[in-house]
Amino acid sequence: MTTFFEEKPLIVQSIGALNESAYYYSRSQLMNKLLLDLVDIKLGGRINDKRDIS
Repeated sequence: MTTFFEEKPLIVQSIGALNESAYYYSRSQLMNKLLLDLVDIKLGGRINDKRDIS
């Protein structure tokens, strides 16, 4: 049996992970995080974001 993360593309995994932790973010913070993640994926993971998300 495969897990959710083994059978979904990276972008779907990222959105799923954000959905699971969305209550930690205000709407603005969540959108900023999503945009940073999308840019990071596009650049091949070269952004090194060390902000504390808690």
